[in-house]
Amino acid sequence: MPHKSRHKSKTYGCPHCGSTEGFAEANLMEATAYVSTFDGHGQPNYAGESDIDWDSQRLDPSKEKPYQCEACVKSFSKPSLVTGRQRKKAA
Repeated sequence: MPHKSRHKSKTYGCPHCGSTEGFAEANLMEATAYVSTFDGHGQPNYAGESDIDWDSQRLDPSKEKPYQCEACVKSFSKPSLVTGRQRKKAA
């Protein structure tokens, strides 16, 4: 007979609408932008390509509310526990 866990999993989501899916996060990451030439003021003209180091991705510490819910479009600093509430999924 399978053993049922007595611990319910916790679900976190938007503190405004309760959505548990669809979030954006403000991040910083390392990238190499390619410069094709420099203009008359010494400013770069970019070639239109950049190599992004996805492993360098980290939360932007300058953002007070780095997360944004796609369902209600509100920003927040930390997700909230939504277990026990009616969870809303993004449309």
